[in-house]
Amino acid sequence: DVDGAPESPENFKITQSFNGPNLSWEYKGKDPIQGFRIYRSENGGKMILLRDEKDVFPSQTSIVDDCVFGGRYYAYEVYAVDFEGNLSEIPAKKSFVPTGSISENMVWKKEWSPIDIEGDIRVPPLYTLTIEPGTSIRFFAESDNSTGFKKNICEFIVEGTLIARGTENEPIKLLSQSSVPLKDDWDGIRFLSTDEKNKSEISNVIISGAETGLEIYGNNVNVSNYKARYCKTGLALLTASGTVISGVSAEDCENGVRAESTFNCSISDFDISGCENAVILVNNTGFALRDFEARNCLTAGVRSSDKTDTIIRNAIIQSNKNGITLSGDKCDIQFVTVDAENGILLEGASDAVIMNNIIVNTSSLGTGTGIEDMSSSGNAFPYNNIYGFKNATLNCT
Repeated sequence: DVDGAPESPENFKITQSFNGPNLSWEYKGKDPIQGFRIYRSENGGKMILLRDEKDVFPSQTSIVDDCVFGGRYYAYEVYAVDFEGNLSEIPAKKSFVPTGSISENMVWKKEWSPIDIEGDIRVPPLYTLTIEPGTSIRFFAESDNSTGFKKNICEFIVEGTLIARGTENEPIKLLSQSSVPLKDDWDGIRFLSTDEKNKSEISNVIISGAETGLEIYGNNVNVSNYKARYCKTGLALLTASGTVISGVSAEDCENGVRAESTFNCSISDFDISGCENAVILVNNTGFALRDFEARNCLTAGVRSSDKTDTIIRNAIIQSNKNGITLSGDKCDIQFVTVDAENGILLEGASDAVIMNNIIVNTSSLGTGTGIEDMSSSGNAFPYNNIYGFKNATLNCT
């Protein structure tokens, strides 16, 4: 026996297993020990003895805590205990949030940041998860315990209510845990609820490294001051009806905004920069884009293959290739400034209103077309200023 307290356990790690958090460590001390003593706290409360040296022997350097609840915040301390009953002066410490479905109303606190998630988090109906301003949440790039829609990727699925209300000075951040993040390290937040009485709130939230930052299926989420950075898609509306969203920005994503199979939805006051495509619209009816800027688009500002009644108002679109590409039965584009190699391309919009716009090509003068009607000929689009193209118009006047 060595006089005094034994050395502390080293390389303490916690990983998600099928049965619960797996705690593992190493003991490299010279002092012979009886075993290990483990304490645990829940949601920032007092440390309580979980296991002692009678249960955790010197040769045992891992345990599984199988008595935890999904979404709760747990902190652990591991001490070595020598044969005189002395404990390590400094314990090995770690915190962990088990994955799975929450089974109570919960609050994730800023002081717990960063909160690492290794698996799927699900907020079932009737429950609310609240995230405090300034909280950082990191999702692992791989997961062996996914229970949602996609295997081997962490998902955040909301069927109940999520209140993520940050502030301008203390935004809430949901990030990839990878040291070298990719655009699809984790799935993003998927809102499945259709309960309009208990709406979720997303305000002053930053999401990065996600396949789809926010994926919304119904009119049950209030979104404001939301930023997507380095995601495959910043914001997606799917089969939603009547959803109105404002205050969105997307940077360095493949697609800034995507909407599919919606009815009478609108997005306004948004800003997109450095994306492959700023806005993708597919099979929507009555979709409106208003008061937005899309700059440094690599391929397209707006690409729409909607059914009918697409509206674009009060916008600035700058693209290296195409400004606006539209199909469908009916569209209305007014008070838009487009700067692109090809300004506005109509691929089947038989009833199109295009007027009061500025359409220019400043990046490669003398190339491309200002307005091209690819499905018919002879249509007139008055009151537009067109400059810098090889053809001001094609198949139209």
